Amino acid sequence: MSSNIDTKSESHDDLKQETTHGTDRDAMDEHDTDMADNEPTNDKYIELTLLFVGGIRNRFELNLTKIKHERVQGVIDPVDLTGKQFKMILIENWSTGWGPVPAMPEQIRLIHLGKVMGDEQTLKMIGITEDSLFKAIHVATRPESAITSIESSKAGYKTKEQQNSQACCCIVS
Repeated sequence: MSSNIDTKSESHDDLKQETTHGTDRDAMDEHDTDMADNEPTNDKYIELTLLFVGGIRNRFELNLTKIKHERVQGVIDPVDLTGKQFKMILIENWSTGWGPVPAMPEQIRLIHLGKVMGDEQTLKMIGITEDSLFKAIHVATRPESAITSIESSKAGYKTKEQQNSQACCCIVS
């Protein structure tokens, strides 16, 4: 008989703990709703897999609060990020294991399913959405010297060696 009384008292103590815990939960719920008022209610995010030249894989999450933190203007949905905006976010969050940090966004080349992402293209334009099954982006960096040689060739400048070189062409039909 005494064992029945002990069992009841234990269950009564358990009930008190549950009630106290329930009160704590109510307080936490109130606190969470207060915090939720300060945060955006439409928290969209997309998780990408970044693949680097050395075989390094990294999971990278783009969410609305992160995008606002990075001061990317006018973007509501992560899939609406342009290539240039995404490159800037990558540079600001560059990990030491990925290699040397690029000095400018032009040094980064983003490739998805064999297609190079242009600076004005959005993630959605290259086929990355929240529902996409394959959300991997290859990230290739170019040395700064490669960027300057590309810019000089676009500008029409030729090195002394290029100016002195002769070219011939043979057409066989």
